[in-house]
Amino acid sequence: MGNTTWGNIVGSQGHWYDYWLIDNGILTQGAVNELRNKAMVLNSDIVLLYAPNPFSTSVTFLAKAYRCHP
Repeated sequence: MGNTTWGNIVGSQGHWYDYWLIDNGILTQGAVNELRNKAMVLNSDIVLLYAPNPFSTSVTFLAKAYRCHP
């Protein structure tokens, strides 16, 4: 891991005022898409997802994004 760089990224979807209008699957997919977009900005090739924290009004994922291959 000599040339490995990394960064923390957060993907979130949903708000306290609209969570009941949106299906949980759509909220989850939106949070995953935000993680992917943020990882792409960092040119990451590996993303490790931390254990998700349960929220009742949104879906939020915290991950560590690595760039291991130039």
